[in-house]
Amino acid sequence: MTTLVGIINVLIFILLGGIHIYWGLGGKWGSQQTLPQHLHDGVPLFVPGVVACFSVAFGLLAMAGVTLCEIGFIQIILPDVINEYGLWIIGSIFLLRAIGDFKYVGFFKSIRDTEFGRLDTQFYSLLCLYLGITSFLIKFLN
Repeated sequence: MTTLVGIINVLIFILLGGIHIYWGLGGKWGSQQTLPQHLHDGVPLFVPGVVACFSVAFGLLAMAGVTLCEIGFIQIILPDVINEYGLWIIGSIFLLRAIGDFKYVGFFKSIRDTEFGRLDTQFYSLLCLYLGITSFLIKFLN
């Protein structure tokens, strides 16, 4: 069971990493709906640059690699700290993202009446909650 959940997580990480690479290369599809917006004018709070997009992509792909190692699909010599705590860290990152900043992102955000706010509640925070919980479960059950 943990193998199946792990593979699903890996596919999600790869898909999200690929989208961030696309944005880093200048792609625009979906970018407006995935950035928190000011309530009064709908303008994004920030516009990530190339380095930010590729950094997030690298992080997501690294999360896929750590998950693949944990479920035994690949064997890479990783630092002991990554082997021991990698999935706990990944789970914590996504769980904290699901909780949010209490203003623009997460389940407990106060600004909900933007396109991003609605999508965050319906999809993004749920996905982060799923990735957080399942990362903990994979580590705990392996």
